[in-house]
Amino acid sequence: HLGPFVLTQELLPVLKRTAAEPGSDVRIISLSSKMHGNVPKKPDFRNLEGWNDINGASFIESGKRYMVSKLAIVLFIKELQSRFDADKVPITCLAVSPGLVDTGAPQRSAPAGIIATFMAWLLRNFGLTSEQGSFATLFAATSPEIKAHPEKWKGAYLEPYNRWTEVSEYARDRQLAKDLWACSEEVAEACLRDGS
Repeated sequence: HLGPFVLTQELLPVLKRTAAEPGSDVRIISLSSKMHGNVPKKPDFRNLEGWNDINGASFIESGKRYMVSKLAIVLFIKELQSRFDADKVPITCLAVSPGLVDTGAPQRSAPAGIIATFMAWLLRNFGLTSEQGSFATLFAATSPEIKAHPEKWKGAYLEPYNRWTEVSEYARDRQLAKDLWACSEEVAEACLRDGS
């Protein structure tokens, strides 16, 4: 989450200037996952300790961290859109899930054995190709539908195939989004200042 957060903050002056131009269509898109809805307990984003609450090197712990990171992306997009709307900045922010895409990454990260075998079978039989997985992102980035009806799409979460989908309960939590934003600013500032 922190990478897209910092990149977006650095690009904001250019994005806002561009959005002020007549006929412009500025969009900020960040990749998430349907797994954002499987976060097992409400994360504490008020401080860095809360961010690091899930630790351990097991496959299960890695999966939980992945889910929380994808929740953070959705919260970031929703809070960013809320801030743009409050300031009347005509930028559309979208979170996108590419779907269950057979990239090979989950199989490589799973421990050898039954889990890796099951994941390979699942992706081979039900996963999308990389091309199919790109459709929702391409729609979010290029569709004239979004420019024509921005109010419908602002802060939206998209899944394959270009479906506007409701987000999880935690992803609708405004205070969680505000906590994440405030802590992200602190952590990013410290990292950029200290060079770490």
